[in-house]
Parts: sequence; C-alpha cells; structure tokens
Amino acid sequence: MDIMEGNKEKIDWVWDKCMDIDNKYDPEDGFKELNELLLSRRRTLKRRRFIYLSVAAAAILLLLAVLPMFTPDSSLGRGDNLSAELTLSESDFIIKIGEKTYVNEYRNSRMLVEEGRVILKSGTGEESINTSGNERVQIKVPKGMRYSITLEDGSKIWATSNSALSFPSKFSTKQRKIRATGHLFFEIEKAKVPFIVDMKNDLSVIVYGTIFNLKSYSDSDELKICLTEGKVALKIGENENILLPNQTLLYNIEKKEISTKETDRSENIFWKDGCICFDNMSLKDLAKELSQWYNVSVRFHEEEIKKISFVGNIPDDLNLKEVTEILSAAKKFRAEYKDGVIHLYKY
Repeated sequence: MDIMEGNKEKIDWVWDKCMDIDNKYDPEDGFKELNELLLSRRRTLKRRRFIYLSVAAAAILLLLAVLPMFTPDSSLGRGDNLSAELTLSESDFIIKIGEKTYVNEYRNSRMLVEEGRVILKSGTGEESINTSGNERVQIKVPKGMRYSITLEDGSKIWATSNSALSFPSKFSTKQRKIRATGHLFFEIEKAKVPFIVDMKNDLSVIVYGTIFNLKSYSDSDELKICLTEGKVALKIGENENILLPNQTLLYNIEKKEISTKETDRSENIFWKDGCICFDNMSLKDLAKELSQWYNVSVRFHEEEIKKISFVGNIPDDLNLKEVTEILSAAKKFRAEYKDGVIHLYKY
C-alpha cells in the first residue's frame, strides 16, 4: 500500500481510462504507465531506506574549532610534489599521460589501463591513447568529484574529492608502485609482485592483495587506513605496522602516534559506491566531509552544536537541499543550504 500512497489519483486515472469502453485508450499503454509509476515509487523508497541517520548528544565535549567556517581548500599541492605538479586551479580535473596533459576533457570518463594503451570510457563511447610503457599516468580529482581507474594488473582504485595519484603505464617485473594523496579506495589484485602505495613524509602502504580505504591529504597530519579484506602494513621508516581485516589504523604524523580500532565493514563498501559513512562522527567533522564531497562551504552559527555526533550513511547522489533536509530531521539543529553555503543553526 505504501508504494501507492501519495499517487492514488494517478492510479485511479489510469484504471478508469482502461475500464472506460468508450475510450480508445489502450490498456497496454495504461499498464506501461502504471508500471513506470510503481517503479519510480519503488526507487524513491529504496533510496529512502538506504538513508539511515541517527543522532545522539556526544558524551564528551569536543574541542570547539576556532573558525566557524569550513571553506573548500584550494591548496591540494601544498607540501606534496605530486599534487603541486597537477594543480592548475581548484576545479580542474587533470589527466597527464607522459608529456601530454588533458584538462577537464575526460571529466565524465573512467580509466582502464592496458598494455600499450590507456582507455578513457564514458557514456558516449571511449577513446584509446597509445603508450610505450615508459610514461607516467597522473590524475588530479577536484572537490565534489569521484573517479575510477582500473590498472593494467586488474587492480581498481576509486579516487574522490581533492585526491591525486601517479603510476606507470606499465608496472615493472619487481614491484607495482604508485604514489597517492587524498581519499582513495583500493581493490588490489593478488600477485607475487608487491603493491606499494607511496605517500608524503616517506610513508608507504605495503599491500598483500586486499581491499582497503586510504585517507591521507597533503595538508593534514592525520593518516587513516580502513582494511576490509586481506592484509596491509603501514611502513614508517623501517617498521611495518600490520592491519587486520575490519580494523582502522590512525596515524598522527606530527606527534608520531599510532592507534588501531575495530571498524564496520560497510563503512568501506558504501564509501566506494558513493556514500558518506560516519560512526559517532561529530557535526564538526561531518561538516569537513560535506565540504570535501560536495565542494561547498559549511558555516556554524552556534558553536555548541559542533559537539553533536552521528551514526549513519548519506548517499552522495542527493542534492544539497536533500542533505540539509536529512540533517534537519534529527531535530537537534537546523540545516539550510543557500548562496552556495550550508548553514547550521541551533534547533
């Protein structure tokens, strides 16, 4: 019944048209209209079920930020040669293959690397770019965007807002090494040749065939690895810190402090499919996530609401008006999107 709820008038209209013998309305057309209506309604309900949001007051007061405004950061390249080399402007999407640079030309594509070529696929077709195997492929993903890459060994990478990565068009026989910064999801194919993700400050992740989530921005002292399946190790100098499935590793680069905690497997899976996941995340930190995902500023109008914490998921295919409606439904604060800014008020 809830599928038809709110659409009764339309359903009755289709039914009456089909039953009226003096009307030339084809029942088959009526069935098609009704079926499209029901399918549309089911999709809406499915999306609503997918959105789970719960709110609770934080048990411990979090430190309040000095600045009330989170503004999209244009300093992707600060302190990191990979990012700096690719940064033209904050909104540019860049693919560089060898000496050839493509700016915003393949924004809606996905990349497939094969021996001897790089294929850029989109809804309108594909384009093949020939390679010798000696080129480096570099990608910069601006805020508010997500991009997927399949490497020549079959490994898959999803890179999201403000991320950059660099890898050879053909791996060597001794190692599979890439360089990355930002927020990325990996599905690495198992092989005898090790897979290594180089990051800033001579840090690297040693991968043994696995699924994991990496968050390491060039302008942040925090590094986060969430392991879903397999085995990885964060290499700091000569020491390797092993991570087990369903564990999250946190490393503070400045303080040289490392910790691990148990994590929900779904946090990684939903992230890859375009869902912002948060487990006891403060509104202050959620604002930073929203700023990254949607390339939008978030402003707090009252400091005390920053301590509210959340558990749940928000699909990133929602528009900002829908996001603010979901946040406001918690009735712990009021969210409003206007003039390119998400405004957060006391409820």
